[in-house]
Amino acid sequence: MAQRYASERGAQTISICNTRGASIVREADGVLYTRAGLEVSVASTKAFVSQILPHIC
Repeated sequence: MAQRYASERGAQTISICNTRGASIVREADGVLYTRAGLEVSVASTKAFVSQILPHIC
């Protein structure tokens, strides 16, 4: 909802997502895919690490 709200008011939006075809990807003007692979646990540890690792290394 927040992304749609911003887009409706003229903002450019970008999403960070692990899954192609997710609703946030369809709504965004740009997308950064983490390509973290399938997440099996409740806590999305793999997706989180794939987002922060490039900033640490």
